[in-house]
Amino acid sequence: MKLHHAITKKATRLGVEIIEIPGELPTFRAIRADGAESAIVENASELLKQIEADTIEWDEPKSRKGLRSGVMVMSYHLRYTRNGGGCGDTLDETLRDMLLSEEGTDLDLLRKIADTNEVWTAKWNGLNPGMQRMNLANRIRARLRNEADFQADLDGEVGRFGINYQPNKKQRRRADRAAAAQVAE
Repeated sequence: MKLHHAITKKATRLGVEIIEIPGELPTFRAIRADGAESAIVENASELLKQIEADTIEWDEPKSRKGLRSGVMVMSYHLRYTRNGGGCGDTLDETLRDMLLSEEGTDLDLLRKIADTNEVWTAKWNGLNPGMQRMNLANRIRARLRNEADFQADLDGEVGRFGINYQPNKKQRRRADRAAAAQVAE
């Protein structure tokens, strides 16, 4: 369930970020700029009312980081750390298995895979290994959405991986709208 834009705007004005906690029923939590978290509640509007009235109890901040963690908004940071630092889809898991080891990311293999799939961009050279892997995954996802194959260059051999890429709800809606618009024309 997506938060209403007015709730997001009000939360920003109050200096907090409201995040939805996935589950059977939607629940919400607020995170203050200092990283402190509120209790989990079922209604985001009520949560904001409690914050405005200063009647909500806050947990102690777990870290000194605020709403942003480096380049990432804290709600995304929390979601990605739960998935081991990635979005958790099949492609992410495949790339992690191929590229990550005890020593870190194999940048040579990452570059081979990017070159094989014709997605390498020179501006990635200035990025850290995690951001290079993220950009590679994003570019390959775009190829998979366009029905192309993902090729991995492992030990000099090119193999095709039948990754079952499942677009998310937003991507499915966008594709449905595009198909409906095409039919209407």
